[in-house]
Amino acid sequence: CHHHRSIPITLSLAPSSLSSPIMPPPLHRMVSRQTYLHIALEEEVRRFHEYAPVVSFRSIKQSVNEDSYNQDNEKRKEDIDDVGGANNTDDNTSNSADNEIKSSNENQNYNSSYPMCWFEDEETGTALRWQFFTGILYDLFKLRKKHSSSFSRCSVLPWKIRVHFTSYPQSLLSLHNEVQLGIFQFYLNSLKEALYVQHNSNKVVKNMTKQSHLQIWDGIKRCQWEVYKEVSNGFNTSVSGEGIVLQSIPVRVVVDSRPIFARPCNQYHDDDDDKSVVTIGEMLRKWLPELFPDSTRSNDDENDKRKDSEVTKCVWCVQGIQVPLDTPIGNLWIGLCHPDHFLYIVIVTNTACE
Repeated sequence: CHHHRSIPITLSLAPSSLSSPIMPPPLHRMVSRQTYLHIALEEEVRRFHEYAPVVSFRSIKQSVNEDSYNQDNEKRKEDIDDVGGANNTDDNTSNSADNEIKSSNENQNYNSSYPMCWFEDEETGTALRWQFFTGILYDLFKLRKKHSSSFSRCSVLPWKIRVHFTSYPQSLLSLHNEVQLGIFQFYLNSLKEALYVQHNSNKVVKNMTKQSHLQIWDGIKRCQWEVYKEVSNGFNTSVSGEGIVLQSIPVRVVVDSRPIFARPCNQYHDDDDDKSVVTIGEMLRKWLPELFPDSTRSNDDENDKRKDSEVTKCVWCVQGIQVPLDTPIGNLWIGLCHPDHFLYIVIVTNTACE
């Protein structure tokens, strides 16, 4: 199962965040592809925070971050409303779950709140977007390195990243001062958006309970995927409980460092009486014709293979796998969607590797 795949990570403290005369040694951790760096590396972050300056950007930028986060959160709500009102659910349920998350964080063994921090790829110095799942961040790094003209046969594992406690980059989405609560809220909004697209209705979202919010988030935090699937599988079925509902496929595409874009994708061709399936190649040629040129309209197998070989402007993957372009998009979603029910396609272009 793709939920159980992990990435070996070596985490070190950024020299600019060191206040101690001794640099602490790097820490090593296996991190699930399906979780977030701030969630998976909490223990390591707290250890390194002991060596960081007492006064950090957390206290200096607290009010700024709070205002920016509220603006960003409102923007995400507007985006979801544009898709079809997926966020028009019982606010009391969401707020109750938020309070439960706060209470859970306060009851942890750590007395202090989660240190405000950010991560960067050690090799490139690229600030890592906290709202992306770990696997997506790693795939961007891996594809860029393998696609680079300077790439040798050196290993891309373990993935070396640094943690910073100062100088929060303006390029990153501002993070709520209650770090884990902010990530939870972002995840929940993303899940609601995907469920609306999947069902072409907000009924499933409205039927979500405080308990389902907490259970699915607890499964992600603890990498207990059986707990996660117990709730998640219920989101996939119809009201009658028969079969997987997939009115449209929620897809997100990540191209280089550009902003992510999301669109619904049909599982079958609308103009085909035989209900032929839509492939990932057909979808990408329609959405990104400059990267996936449609060199021929023939559908025979030989030409499909030729199309794959002709795509030299970029490399792509889903859950770390460069899938054939003739793979049905519905099959990919069923087997490789992320915990927020989106199918993520990671693309790195030639220009990003130059």
